[in-house]
Amino acid sequence: LGAGSNCTAALPDLTAQVAAADCTALVVRQSPAPGAALAPGAHVITLSVSDAATNTTTCTAMVTVLDTTAPVITACATNLSLSAGTNCVAALPDLTGQLQAADACGPLVFTQSPAAGTPLSLGAHEITFTVSDGATNQTTCTAMVTVRDTIAPVITACASNLTLGAGSNCTAALPDLTAQV
Repeated sequence: LGAGSNCTAALPDLTAQVAAADCTALVVRQSPAPGAALAPGAHVITLSVSDAATNTTTCTAMVTVLDTTAPVITACATNLSLSAGTNCVAALPDLTGQLQAADACGPLVFTQSPAAGTPLSLGAHEITFTVSDGATNQTTCTAMVTVRDTIAPVITACASNLTLGAGSNCTAALPDLTAQV
């Protein structure tokens, strides 16, 4: 049986499945009673058959309730821009705290891929978030993390000072100094 939105399943009436024979009318009972709410897991259901002389025989049936419903993500992580460090990468933060999800049978586990702390290079990266419940049902959502270069270049050597002589027209041609930088 599949667990419903309250993480239980209603036990069906199994008495019609019992086959018995006797000289008198028979009464078939079930415990727990039909309609009982069963949590996920295996449950032994006892079926008893009694005749008019109160002779009783029992048998059992196993009813298993499964959580087959995936969690529902109600809020995914938001898209994010990060500034790259001097090494042109940024460490991915843990964004799972932004996730909101619901599941009738909980508890929930939140993960992200790539994992927090992963170095991301410049550009856009899709981050996948997974929400799993105890029955391994899962659902995912994604967010984009963009790493941007926001650090001004560092000049490690500047062009040398230069003295130019003016020509006959009182001007001097400025040479290309970019190769010195």
